[in-house]
Amino acid sequence: MAARRHDGRGVVVFDLDGTLVDTSGDIAAAVNHVRGLKSLAPLDTSAVLAEVGYGAAHLIARTTDVSTGDAATELLGEFRRYYRENQGAHSALYPGIRAMIDALADDYDLYVLSNKPHDATIREIELQGLGGAFRCVWGAGSLPALKPDPAGVLEALRLTGVGAERGAMAGDMAVDVATAAAARVCSFLATWGFPPSPVAAGVAFVAVGSPSRLAAEIRRAIPARP
Repeated sequence: MAARRHDGRGVVVFDLDGTLVDTSGDIAAAVNHVRGLKSLAPLDTSAVLAEVGYGAAHLIARTTDVSTGDAATELLGEFRRYYRENQGAHSALYPGIRAMIDALADDYDLYVLSNKPHDATIREIELQGLGGAFRCVWGAGSLPALKPDPAGVLEALRLTGVGAERGAMAGDMAVDVATAAAARVCSFLATWGFPPSPVAAGVAFVAVGSPSRLAAEIRRAIPARP
């Protein structure tokens, strides 16, 4: 799947986990591996997903109650090792994602912005056969700060050469909505992914229930230029 560029057509920045790819099984397996090292009982996938969205360090701290010192560093390293060696075992694209990307690729520059470590983000995209579908991909460590910092969205706008009025962000969590708000681009909340987290009052977004609907709403919000 090759990315196709059209300057000025518009920018769409996607979250990865819970938006493009269902990685819940991989994440839960890695968390429970680390919990096992501390003689802690496994967590249900839903309990793990409740802590996803703010980076691996946050996830491990919240699911092991170890957040500082050498022990936290070791657990985080073990989580990353296990995830790297088993990535893709339980992950898959959500139905309709490939068709959505194809539907948007002619008229929009597509990007990915994730709080997953950068190497794991790139690897996931390759595992799912999406290499080349995006103009640029950013994971944790590739930008100065994690979402909800808007740096990735602002960089996408800069690379394409358009203003915020020609930009959109799509994700499945409150952190994605907050990122869109900080960058002043259109915000779309995917409801097919991970369990939704509460969005701050007064923050505008459009909830969408399927990838095909998301493509239609993006076209409505940012009409393709002739």
